[in-house]
Amino acid sequence: MSNDDEEDKIGYKKPPKKHRFKPGQSGNPKGRKKGGTSLKKDLELELVRLIPVREGDREIRIPAQRALLRSLMVHALRGNKHAISALLGLMARLTGFDEETVHAPGPLSPEDDEILKNLYMYMQGKE
Repeated sequence: MSNDDEEDKIGYKKPPKKHRFKPGQSGNPKGRKKGGTSLKKDLELELVRLIPVREGDREIRIPAQRALLRSLMVHALRGNKHAISALLGLMARLTGFDEETVHAPGPLSPEDDEILKNLYMYMQGKE
């Protein structure tokens, strides 16, 4: 068998000679699409997507991000400990709150002190 006979064979991984790529020719001349999606980009797109939300007797369309925050706030106000913790953590991260830099202007009133003790006990699960 000569080299010409081997080149003329067709089959698995051996396309016909006229359909083979020429030297320097790409199999995908247009290349992949630019600006492919990433998880961050997909998340941003989903958070700005408008979704229907019932408010009283009417339905409004708001961004999903705002709907999530509303839901978190409602659960926190109803006393859900996990929602309270998540909301306080989110507020601390977004506002740059740091316990070390915050100083009260003076001693707390007895009412404020009692409120803080109750909140601490509540957050610890020692209701």
